[in-house]
Amino acid sequence: MFSVLMSVYKNDEIVFFRDAVESVVKQTILPEEFVLVCDGPLNQNYFSEIEVIGSKLSSMNVKFVLVKLECNVGLGLALREGIKHCSQKYIIRMDSDDISRPTRIEKTLKFITENPDVDVFGSSIEEFYSVPGDLKRYRKVPISKDEIIRYGKNRNPMNHVTVCMRKESILAVGNYESVLFHEDYYLWVKLIMANLNMANVHDVFVDVRVGNDLIGRRKGFDYLKLEFAFAKKCKEVLYFNFFDFCRYLFPRVFLRLLPRKILSVIYKNLRS
Repeated sequence: MFSVLMSVYKNDEIVFFRDAVESVVKQTILPEEFVLVCDGPLNQNYFSEIEVIGSKLSSMNVKFVLVKLECNVGLGLALREGIKHCSQKYIIRMDSDDISRPTRIEKTLKFITENPDVDVFGSSIEEFYSVPGDLKRYRKVPISKDEIIRYGKNRNPMNHVTVCMRKESILAVGNYESVLFHEDYYLWVKLIMANLNMANVHDVFVDVRVGNDLIGRRKGFDYLKLEFAFAKKCKEVLYFNFFDFCRYLFPRVFLRLLPRKILSVIYKNLRS
């Protein structure tokens, strides 16, 4: 029933990658399949680690599928390719440096059994720096479809690394696209505009690592240009009207140009 989909890049820490995969191995209910996309060339140490992981998963009757991309194409296109190799009905997303809690798949199965009409659902996350629980910081998300639609006008309404997606629904809206830093957000917009069913749960399914200069990557004029491009696409598909477009971008003009320390404080408050 479940394919776990992960993409890995040459700059990802091997030890974090190992911990992420180990959190899948330790699930109370294992997935049927693990699909790993190599987003561009990796060094031999990485491939040695992948070989060990592949053997371990196979020994546990989890089908291991390795997809090698010749060059780095970015997360959106890597996942777009990876989905084509997922053979199961549902796809569970994971990043290569986060940790799924042991009952994630078990709780996912329970939710989709009780809510068979839902096409995509996710959960809250707890952020950590060195070890899970060290920051006591959460990102909660709206629960119902209507709340998700409203919330999405201002902020990403789902935690990407927590979602379980019905494969046929993702393909029906055109799959992931290359919308840099907004690949998942734009996918949710397409699902909303197709009137598909989305939901979240309050429970935390994934511990998310935040030590890779998250604030640094979310400031500056270059990032603001990416947000403008995303907002423009939302307006083109009629999710944003002119007012939504302006309301989304206006605060970001100031946020992205603020000093790092001030932006960090704002970000932490938004996460609390």
